[in-house]
Amino acid sequence: MMTIQEIQTRKEDQTFDCKSIQIEPKALEIPIVAFANADGVIAIGVSDKSRNVEGVNQHIEKLNELLRVPFDFCNPSISVTCSYVPCTDKDGNENRILLMQIPASSSLHT
Repeated sequence: MMTIQEIQTRKEDQTFDCKSIQIEPKALEIPIVAFANADGVIAIGVSDKSRNVEGVNQHIEKLNELLRVPFDFCNPSISVTCSYVPCTDKDGNENRILLMQIPASSSLHT
């Protein structure tokens, strides 16, 4: 499993992306579909621009919406494995980052 330090310092590329917990669920569809063709990881709760650690604990409703994206917006549905990385957020609170592991798929997704 990745550490919070690896998440904050790894460059974004065709197999890794950081997304703010504030992202609109529909906007998460594009990287999920792209990673289904490449085997990738999306770290949610880390700003992709500033790399500030926001965490996901204080946004449970939004988190649940984001967890539904591979099923609700991707056709066919994309199998995703989720795990959490404990962290301290930018405000000094104990928190966690959601890691969405998207394995390469043999299907064409849209």
